[in-house]
Order: sequence, then structure tokens, then C-alpha cells
Amino acid sequence: MRAAIAMLWVLCVCAGAAWAQDSCIPYVLEPCDGDPQSYECVNVTTELTSNKGGETTAVLQEFCFKVDSPLIGEITVWTNQGTLAIPALKVGDAIGELLFSIRFSDFGQSCPLGNDAIMRAPITVTEVSVEYAKLQATISEASVPLIDCLLKYDPTDQEHNNGLILEGEITASVGGGFELYLKLPEPADGSLYPGLEYGDLAGSASPVPLYFRPLTRNDVYTLPPAGGTLAIGTLLGATNLGGLPVEHEFLEEFTITPGVVAPQFRRGDVNEDAKVDIADPIKLLGHLFSGLPRPDCPDAADANDDGKLDIADAIKILGYLFSSTGPLPDPFGDCGAEAQPDTDGLPACDYKASC
Repeated sequence: MRAAIAMLWVLCVCAGAAWAQDSCIPYVLEPCDGDPQSYECVNVTTELTSNKGGETTAVLQEFCFKVDSPLIGEITVWTNQGTLAIPALKVGDAIGELLFSIRFSDFGQSCPLGNDAIMRAPITVTEVSVEYAKLQATISEASVPLIDCLLKYDPTDQEHNNGLILEGEITASVGGGFELYLKLPEPADGSLYPGLEYGDLAGSASPVPLYFRPLTRNDVYTLPPAGGTLAIGTLLGATNLGGLPVEHEFLEEFTITPGVVAPQFRRGDVNEDAKVDIADPIKLLGHLFSGLPRPDCPDAADANDDGKLDIADAIKILGYLFSSTGPLPDPFGDCGAEAQPDTDGLPACDYKASC
């Protein structure tokens, strides 16, 4: 069954937000084709994020499934270009995450701690070889306790079928790109089906949004050059309550042209503490004259916006602080992006302060 999915593809710079609702993906839920009694995918949105020059990226996807429909047992995401840096990974690294966003009122439930909850399952590396890395996703955190609000058990409790677990691997594809695959493991003899069983839910017949962030480490996957094309595809596999496979849902492949998205930063915030003060010119002078490392975000240190780092930038910040010479060039004060991010020749910005 091939569904006609309404998709919205965006380039954005806020990948890796702590929770799904903090993502800047503007998404619209629209139903798929097909029989909702057998399997229903509600929506898929794919987001690519790139730092200046298109050097690095994260691939994010969002989709939903219904609680009373077959369980999603397999997830595959692939791209046909770009470079996957398997050697950059080590055991224990989190390269992405699954987030389940739940509104209790949708299930006819109430909770004294609020109406919304998020369950978080980091996708972590369990084994690394030259060509692939093995992965596991397990619910490790819930934003509010869910017992007596929605579930009959604590989903972070590893004694309950090890919580929700998906296992798989990520491999580099021949010719470029990658394939990431996750699957519910088969239940052991005499055990219940692994993961979040429908019998554990206090309600049913409502969609549970699943936010799938397969690559949030921006040193793992590199986009092809800006202006090239990139094909991305997704395959979801569903199983019924007995663990038997039902019809697969193929999400349409699409092609996107990687663009150049400017990083967000504050001009003058050299030490990345979310403010501009005397510590910032001191930090810059340490780099220029004392051999200290270059600031993580050279654009933030380029206080006069002339495309290079020198003593004039420290003087510019000092003038703003002590001589009332006026504000620094935008983005200043609040986080923002340069109007022409790729013409100054400075290395890519990796701004770590909160925006």
C-alpha cells in the first residue's frame, strides 16, 4: 500500500531540541490513504538542518500512529547521498531519539500534574564496527509520572518487558548516504510482546504522536554540497497484537536540494554565555595573542562583521561596553542569523549558548 502523504519539507536550525514541541517544524496532520482498521499513518514531516555552508545536517521525522491500530514494529529511514561518519561514534553515544507526545484528554483521562506528557527514548549506540553501528532505543524518561494518568505501569521501568525497546543498526550506503533501521525484538518464550502493549493503556482510539529524530548528532552525517539533490525515503512496518506482520506502509520518497542555513548566534558573545560583557573581548584577545583556541562561533566573535577576527573586533566590543559607540551589527541582543552567512569566509559557527 502506497499512501499519498501530505508533506511539508523545511530547512531549519533548531535540531536537537530537548522536547518535540520545541522543534521548529511546522507540521500539519493529514490522514493517509488505506484502511484505518489495519494500519494508519497520520503524517510524516522530514527536516534537514545544516550549519553554514551545508556541511552538517540532522535528519528529523515526525509521524503518528493510532493506539488501537497494529503496533509499529519496524522503522527504516534512508538517504542516497551525503557522508556517514561511523568512526565518529562510540558505544553509549545518542545519535537520535524517539519522543511520544501524549495529551491525556484525548484518551478520556485526566492527570493532576497536567494534560500533556512526553516519553523519551534515546537512540543509543551499542556496538561499533568499521561499516555499521548497532542501535537501541529504550524509553528512559517521562516528563510526568504516567501511572494512574494513562498507563498501568511506569514506561521507564526496565522490569516491564524492558520498557519500549527497538533494536537495529545504521550503515553507510554504497555510493553515499545511509540506512537506519530499528525493529521491535521478538518476544522470548513465555513473555509478552515487547514494548508498549495496547493492554497497558487506560484508553484507546486516539493518535499518539511519535516524533522520530534519527540523526541529531551533527558530526555523524554530512550533507552533499549545497545545490545538489538528496533523496530520502521511509518505510514503516506494522505488526498486529500477536506480533504477526501486517501490511507495510511505504512513505513516498522525495528529493530535496540542500541549502545553506545560517546558524543562530549573538554578535559579541565570544564565550557563549548568552550575554556580552568584558569576558568576551578578553576571550577573543586570548585567542589572538595567547594561543587560545579559536572561538566555537567565529561569527559571534566577528564583532564588526568584516569577515575576519582581529584586534578591531575586541575594540568594537569594548567600545559598546564602555564608550557608548552603539550596538554591534545584527544579530545582536537576541539570537539571529546573518543576512548573508556565506560571504565572510569564516569557519562554520557552532554556537552553544541557549537561544
